[in-house]
Amino acid sequence: MLGVGGSTNLGDAILRGDLMLTDGIDGWTASGVLNSSWSWVTRGRNMSGPIEYFFNGFGLRESDYGEAGFLGSPDLVARIRRGELFTVGRHYLAASVGIEMHPLIQLTPSLFYKLGGSSALGQLSINWDLADNWQLIGAVNIPVGPTGTEFGGLSLPLGEEPRTLGTGASVLLQLAWYF
Repeated sequence: MLGVGGSTNLGDAILRGDLMLTDGIDGWTASGVLNSSWSWVTRGRNMSGPIEYFFNGFGLRESDYGEAGFLGSPDLVARIRRGELFTVGRHYLAASVGIEMHPLIQLTPSLFYKLGGSSALGQLSINWDLADNWQLIGAVNIPVGPTGTEFGGLSLPLGEEPRTLGTGASVLLQLAWYF
């Protein structure tokens, strides 16, 4: 694996990028991410907003989401089995807005969209500093898309271990104590 990354100012925003080259079963594959983030104040609240594009070089083109596409992509299947990748497509866009509701409470709505497809994942998360060394983290995840799409529920033909990507709506709640 070879990787390179960098960041620079772009007006009031920060622009970051990473490129990774991997020597896999099918030869060298490139993947990358480009991110821009900025912050501002609205109605007395601190806010920050990143937008990010992710290119998964191992991913399938939209027309290849059937069994033949997965069987023709041994690098992708191997990475999904090992838990290294959680996306099967090639192009994704994500955006969120962090809103400081109170100096101890951060609310963040996010959207993860599969470009070229018809599915997305909406998320609303909260990070609440309850007291010294105590933090409450919560999230509500809502997938959007029909069955057979990445976030709507996609069956992966992985031999003896069939897997389904995408689940129904979910809730996460975590109480953390730091010592």
